[in-house]
Amino acid sequence: MMRKNSPLLVVAGLTLAPLIAQPTEVPEIVAGPTARAVHERAAALVPFGYSGQVLVVQDGVPILHQAYGTAVRRDGVPLSTRTAIGIASMSKQVAAVAALRLVDRGLLQLHAGIGEHLPQLGPTKGALTLHQLLTHTAGLRGGDLAPDFGFRDRDHLVTAIAEQPLARPPGGPWEYANSGYNLVALLVEAVSGEDYGAFLQREVFAPAGMEHAALWHDARDRGLAVAHAYRAFVDRGSPHDWPRNWRVHGAGDVVATAADVYRLQRAIDSGALLSPASRAAMFTRHIPLMAGDTTSYGYAWFAYESEAGGAVFEHGGDWEGGYNGVCFRYPATESMIIITSNARDDAGVWMRQWLQGDAEQLLHGREPGPAPPVVRPLDARTRSRLVGGWRLAPGDRIEFRWDGTHTWLTGRGQAAVDLLDGAPARADAGTAAATDQCRRLIGALFGDEDAAFRAALGAAGVAHLADYLAEWRGFVSLHGPLRAFDIGGALQRGANAVVHAELRFRDRRLTLATLWREAGHGRLGGTWVAPCPEPRALAVARRPDGGLIAYQPFRDQRVDIALRRGDDDRPLLQLTVSGVTRDAVPESLDR
Repeated sequence: MMRKNSPLLVVAGLTLAPLIAQPTEVPEIVAGPTARAVHERAAALVPFGYSGQVLVVQDGVPILHQAYGTAVRRDGVPLSTRTAIGIASMSKQVAAVAALRLVDRGLLQLHAGIGEHLPQLGPTKGALTLHQLLTHTAGLRGGDLAPDFGFRDRDHLVTAIAEQPLARPPGGPWEYANSGYNLVALLVEAVSGEDYGAFLQREVFAPAGMEHAALWHDARDRGLAVAHAYRAFVDRGSPHDWPRNWRVHGAGDVVATAADVYRLQRAIDSGALLSPASRAAMFTRHIPLMAGDTTSYGYAWFAYESEAGGAVFEHGGDWEGGYNGVCFRYPATESMIIITSNARDDAGVWMRQWLQGDAEQLLHGREPGPAPPVVRPLDARTRSRLVGGWRLAPGDRIEFRWDGTHTWLTGRGQAAVDLLDGAPARADAGTAAATDQCRRLIGALFGDEDAAFRAALGAAGVAHLADYLAEWRGFVSLHGPLRAFDIGGALQRGANAVVHAELRFRDRRLTLATLWREAGHGRLGGTWVAPCPEPRALAVARRPDGGLIAYQPFRDQRVDIALRRGDDDRPLLQLTVSGVTRDAVPESLDR
């Protein structure tokens, strides 16, 4: 597929290698009331787990550029504006630019079949076009063909895409498919004759001045400081420690800073990267997401109208392991919001989402959502009194965990989960029904996997059976057979219920979340690997009055915590939610 060590391509006597641009200077700055308001909101989120970078441009001028929180929690390494963070699906913009540079040189065609360059795909997939890949209209199935690190090499990835049947005829409707951007990167390699990362460095990162950008697997060789990725208190490490992840090839494999993302936008707009025709095509609203939808898709951009900011071009990126970010562009005012984060919270929400809505409101002169409580970090003495397990009720426990930067309050067992979920007095038949269904499903997976999922999906969901079986068999292939499982608790979420179960495979434990429709009484509606082992995990800090608080910013949910002495002089933990107080006693007598 790829011609290694090939010379630079030459077109009309000119090499593809551009001059290296000087990086666009983006100083660290907080200038003016809007910038101060966004800055204060971002800083207030740090004690509760947020870490990342924020860059706000107003009327064409950067007014805020700051970093917040920690890059490596266990070592207390602060995050800086020069620390690279995985930008997940924002990487698709990089892939689109790379392909369009080849289009501009006449080496690729937007509307010609890609089989000329990737014959391994066969005639059906070979008839797909670059335009269809860039707009998610190639008919490829949504979701992922394998879990992270599930592809051995490039050939394994190509084979998996070639063998996956199309979900619909090419040309529309729209469906987000990571495999389409896998193909974009493979196409760039096939046409250029070199490794995708090397091509990006010369053709995108260098001319745009993206000095802290690289592919995951190239970051260590480039000597870049890369933040660790976090799922609540779980440290996932960084690409410096990981094998190459072919699943995200072209679709989510770039690390960069917020300033690098800004430099990419500047380079696109200035003509340093793309011809006027290619730039126009990138920002054309090619297809609505659904029939009659006002949101449409360009090349790696969503486009819609906002009451606050008029026309908006936006693309976020969210990797299951923790990396995430977003870029908003408001053409009418030449304004932008760029936010990165290296963390997810316990509920699976990427922490940049804690901030982005408020930043949008503030940029456009509107009121943000509720402000986080004013707090300060816990001192070491208080932390030592908390960390460990506490009995809340028979079979239910509270635990405090220290990750090197934050103290996390977690719960296991239904009473504990209800307490930390803000519903301490709830006796919900839906969570009980969903728990029973989850227990039956996982118990049946020790036997006939096909029958287990058929029973859970019912007639209305059996069309999705192949996807569930592929996911499950992927787990078993990676981690060995299932040995045991334990139900951690269920959460009511609108018309659905979500049950967390710890699965103990031969080689690994993971927490699987299962969604059950009709308030927990209906069929299986989804599964995913939960962001942390516990159904609920909230960061704890100290209020100005000396009390403790655990807080979830996305839901504005709080748990007030008091440490007292019981009648027997033993420590007593009192947790108050929505006016209801529950007591917990330490599992260890050493406190």
